[in-house]
Amino acid sequence: MSEYILEMKKISKKFSGVLALNDVDFRLKKGEVRALVGKNGAGKSTLIKILTGILQPTSGEIFVNEEKITNITSDKMHKMGIKAIYQENDLIPFFEVGESIMLNNEPTLRRVFLNQREMHEKAREILETKLEINIDTHKLIKELTISEKQLIQISRVLVKNPKIIIFDEPTAPLVKEEIDKLFNIINNLKKENISIIYISHRLEEIFKIADTVTVLKDGEKVIDSTLKNITKGELIQYMTGKKGGITVKNHAEKKESLGKTLLSVNKLETKKLKGITFELHKHEILAFFGSEGAGQEDLAKALFGLIPIRSGSIYLNETKITINNPSDSINRGMGYLPKERREESLIEDFSVQENITLPNINNYSILSFLNPKKERNISTEMVRSFSIVTPGIKTLVRYLSGGNQQKVGICKLLPLKLEVLVLNYPTMGIDVEAKNEIYDIVLGLARKGTAIILITPEYEEIKKLCDNVIVLRDGHIVKKLSTKNLEEHILFTYAIGTSNVSGGD
Repeated sequence: MSEYILEMKKISKKFSGVLALNDVDFRLKKGEVRALVGKNGAGKSTLIKILTGILQPTSGEIFVNEEKITNITSDKMHKMGIKAIYQENDLIPFFEVGESIMLNNEPTLRRVFLNQREMHEKAREILETKLEINIDTHKLIKELTISEKQLIQISRVLVKNPKIIIFDEPTAPLVKEEIDKLFNIINNLKKENISIIYISHRLEEIFKIADTVTVLKDGEKVIDSTLKNITKGELIQYMTGKKGGITVKNHAEKKESLGKTLLSVNKLETKKLKGITFELHKHEILAFFGSEGAGQEDLAKALFGLIPIRSGSIYLNETKITINNPSDSINRGMGYLPKERREESLIEDFSVQENITLPNINNYSILSFLNPKKERNISTEMVRSFSIVTPGIKTLVRYLSGGNQQKVGICKLLPLKLEVLVLNYPTMGIDVEAKNEIYDIVLGLARKGTAIILITPEYEEIKKLCDNVIVLRDGHIVKKLSTKNLEEHILFTYAIGTSNVSGGD
């Protein structure tokens, strides 16, 4: 009898003649946590879509519990006990928690009527016994935090006793205490002999939670290894073909070059934010950090006119400004990169060129007619300058890797000649090499004089990129810290409100 619950043998997949996967073998034992890593575009998503029945392999075989699976479909793989929890949640905002957990598995009375009471009881039991959390099952999904939504997604796949669970970038939007809770849940699932495929670009997490790792590069498997027999540096080298990890250039130079005050915010209040006051200087990269829902994203949206400001004042270059909508921000030299690039930043069925030129379309028009040559020239220059990997500027953005999509999202803002740029989770869900490229872009903008607000849950990102960090808790500023000599435990202690903090500005 095989020791493997899952065996994928010589899996290949072609898209319009392009080989996305080439003879990939992938195996998983019962109760094993296997990390699946690789750069964006390495083939991870394609392999998982084949395993979950979304895509058909061009060639290869899949065995679950030694049974060969033929005529692969999503429904068949779902019934085989293979479940996936994706980075972008697919919960319905106006469903209740109980309805979302029990969707397609609702208990009925006389096989006709929905048994509301039993539905909520079963949902509550899964939350309390499997995840050890207490969430009101009558609460609407739209009222939950990001981490709570993720827990609902996990609960939903536990309803039918899964054999294999795939976690796709599960910690990308989470902070430390939420990540610790997730890891505790995964360890409990492992004890129940559930197998886990864990996809993440955060390599430090992989060494904490996974037993083994499979590395893909350019559609091929590079190595299988236990985590005990490989170092982080070796893993990066297998993924990228290069030694070393993230290197941020000229960081010390940037630290010494802060200029005049560009943005002053005084006692700003929204529904969430209370009395937010700070200054942002030319060349500065200022981080805002806090637990989920602390107010950092509300601040970004308020500065870009996406949520109403109740009171307070904003000065740009010593001139008081009013922001009622995104156009007000853009017209005054302020830009915003949203966290959800597919939903809020890019139009996936537009080309690279169309996405880059759309925010500044009037500059590529003559008498209301588009100037194709001007559009083409600026798009080509952006693709070249920022090393966007794409078959061409006419390629649809949906076919680019996450890192290259993010570069397009940033590039489309640059022709606006922004003085202030707000970046909300700019490296979420992208690989190590793409992160480094995004970092270089951000640092380059700061050196040229752009003032940048960075919202990120990652300590390393704050430490490497930022001059200062403002910690928020419950909509209030609790501390401003210099990133020089900043220790991780100090930052998180302020964020979660623990006493006995040593250190400071």
